[in-house]
Amino acid sequence: MKKPRQQPLISTVGERGDAYCSIDDELVGHAEAKFPKWPIDQIHGAGVLVEEAGETMQAAINHVYQGESDERIEEEAIQTAAMAVRLIIWLRSRRRKEKMNHEIRKKKPVKR
Repeated sequence: MKKPRQQPLISTVGERGDAYCSIDDELVGHAEAKFPKWPIDQIHGAGVLVEEAGETMQAAINHVYQGESDERIEEEAIQTAAMAVRLIIWLRSRRRKEKMNHEIRKKKPVKR
């Protein structure tokens, strides 16, 4: 039995749409430029995401304890989300390639 869907975190479609557009803009415009070649393994790919999350935390700390604008938190959160999307895309692409390679190996006749 499916659980009933919870209310979205963002209350209106407009706010959600704006956030998604910001993430997409970051992904296309900056994230791929900042890291043009994605790391070759899962640990380093996740490390890129964690590094961005750390910058988001630092921006929050600076806001709370040093009175800096919370706009920097939003900027860093957008960058973190963009890197999360890149990691997800990379993982799915890698799985597809591995599956195709597995299928090819199954079809090849074994030489004896």
